[in-house]
Amino acid sequence: MYVAIRGVIYRTMDGIAYEEFWRTKSPAVTSMCVYMDALFVGTSPDGLILFHNFNTGFRCTYVVTEDYSVSAMVSDDAVLYAATFPSGEVLSFNGKEWNKIYESNTDVSSVCIHGGVLYLFSHGDGAVRVYSSGKWTFMEDGGVPFAVGVKNMVSPAPSMVDPSAETGLSSSASFGGLLYFTGDKKPVVYSYDGKDVTVVYKFGGGTIGSMSVSDGQLFISVGDSLYVMQEVLRAD
Repeated sequence: MYVAIRGVIYRTMDGIAYEEFWRTKSPAVTSMCVYMDALFVGTSPDGLILFHNFNTGFRCTYVVTEDYSVSAMVSDDAVLYAATFPSGEVLSFNGKEWNKIYESNTDVSSVCIHGGVLYLFSHGDGAVRVYSSGKWTFMEDGGVPFAVGVKNMVSPAPSMVDPSAETGLSSSASFGGLLYFTGDKKPVVYSYDGKDVTVVYKFGGGTIGSMSVSDGQLFISVGDSLYVMQEVLRAD
């Protein structure tokens, strides 16, 4: 497992002891993903994608995005996806060439692959973009386009939105057969089963910093605390 503090990447083999793995020349590492026996690293504020080959140890700057930050990365083994900030570009890499497949014009906070589908989340946009079979659409909640701000609208007047309502989304993870994602301002965890969005949990306060999956557990950091959700096996 790899973690980054500013521009330095650390590695742990047992989850206990960490060693310095790579001291990059960038001020901050904003995303990482292992793909095809290599570690790909997104940086800020120079918007680079760096490359480390595990077999040879070779390192280089692989892509210059001309954006401020490479904010998120994910791989489905066949393709590596990288998203940028603030343009919200999505790049794909098939092991041979890079292609720009989308420009959302919004702040991409995270990307996640669930059920073979790519989901794109944003800090400044309550909608969730979906990439499947070469086409972009929006996540639907009960048959209508989902937007986290709309889900918190004040009833019965649909034009009145709670000023404290969520306006964007932050972290995401595929876990236990569901897609989980979190609010940007409020510490709320949502789940998606392919049809409906459900509020799973509301923390009492703070801001959700990150969400990750390891060894059948979902880890959620809220402020200085770390919460763990055990995987629940669901009958089909």
